[in-house]
Amino acid sequence: MFSWLKRDIECSGTVFFRGTLSPRLEEFTQFNIKGLKITKRPPVDNAAWSADLEFAGIKATLIALKEFSPVPEELLAFDPRLTDEDRAAARSAGTWVSVMCSGTRQNVLRDRKIMLRFLRLVMGEDGLIALDHTGEKFWSREMLDDELQHDADLDIDSIFITHCIYADGDEDKEEKRTEWLHTHGLDKVGGIDFDVLNPAPALMENGYDTIRALAYGSLEHGAKLKGDVVPLYAPGAPVQLVPVEEFNARCPESLRAMRGDPRDEVHNKNRVICCDVVKKRLFGLLPAAVRPHRGLQTVDGERMVAHFPNAATELMADRARKTFALFRKFREEFADLEAMPIVKLGFAVDGATAPDQREHMWFEVHELGDDSVDATLRCQPYNISSMKDGDRGWHGIDKLTDWTLITPAGWLTPRNLSTARILRKNRDTIRTVLDEVKKKAAE
Repeated sequence: MFSWLKRDIECSGTVFFRGTLSPRLEEFTQFNIKGLKITKRPPVDNAAWSADLEFAGIKATLIALKEFSPVPEELLAFDPRLTDEDRAAARSAGTWVSVMCSGTRQNVLRDRKIMLRFLRLVMGEDGLIALDHTGEKFWSREMLDDELQHDADLDIDSIFITHCIYADGDEDKEEKRTEWLHTHGLDKVGGIDFDVLNPAPALMENGYDTIRALAYGSLEHGAKLKGDVVPLYAPGAPVQLVPVEEFNARCPESLRAMRGDPRDEVHNKNRVICCDVVKKRLFGLLPAAVRPHRGLQTVDGERMVAHFPNAATELMADRARKTFALFRKFREEFADLEAMPIVKLGFAVDGATAPDQREHMWFEVHELGDDSVDATLRCQPYNISSMKDGDRGWHGIDKLTDWTLITPAGWLTPRNLSTARILRKNRDTIRTVLDEVKKKAAE
């Protein structure tokens, strides 16, 4: 299993509120729950109050600072997960309460989820939105409720953020072209952040597994990845992870300008750029110019497979199994919106000698049982002679490695539960559009 997962890292976040006066500790009536111990701390400079919370042996420290700094606009503008309502809520904040938790579970994903539970408790019904400091990731009330309705550990997506910087002039267009995709937060948990220039739209859609796979590699190997050549997806050319300092020194000015000011340490330190494999000139004596990876600019999410480490597959499978009941609930809830359920199941390949020698394939779901699925294989196995495209049968969820509900509002997965919020909010509109499509098809 990943070594980074076992680190003890302090988690911290902030809940934002309206007004200019810090909410008093006594106003948090949601703290009146059995088993929650509240201890006021001695006065702290620049703080209206501070207190320790403890529940079931798990502790958090709250601090209500007197001085307020507005939410940095760049954190709001470039986060593709946020709705306009989320951004407006964050901008309307005038005060805040910070939450700090020490790592206690020797599991980065589990500790971070504990911190989210405290953020949701502090938010109550009056908080506007929360921010995870380490991952630089905002959490609306609905996002927190989606994540906290089950006990699975956080997905890796929840500990880093992917920012999308649009091309000049595209900010207000309905169809925006991203020219600079980059991550934040991986470096704070021992990894290294990375950039993709002029990325294919698929990288933030059905090809996002490529970003996730590289994030896993980043966390496992950290700075050792600088300069490495990695097979990120197939079919596709390998990717060279060029250190940002080297990229800035050897790339054309137009590409350097695309990434903003090279003196900006936030985006020019402990970071790599995804590039084509660099080939030296003049028999290897002269360095060649670097160029962004061309494959990542054109990749088709429907025709690629990301290379995940075996340990990453196990982490994803564990979350998929622990959220299987939620999958069943979503399928029933959104049946009227013609959502299509599919599952990824893993089977041992021919001649397998180890548990991780499996082939993971997508199946169309017909029925979901309590702990099994009736499904049809929708691809031809590469190395399992006993199975073929079109095979149907019942399979236990011990073989489950992923699930997806394909909906008119996007894919609902164990990693992205927020699609459910979009479906609920726009159910009537989606239903009307579906009816119109059916009507036209029948004419």
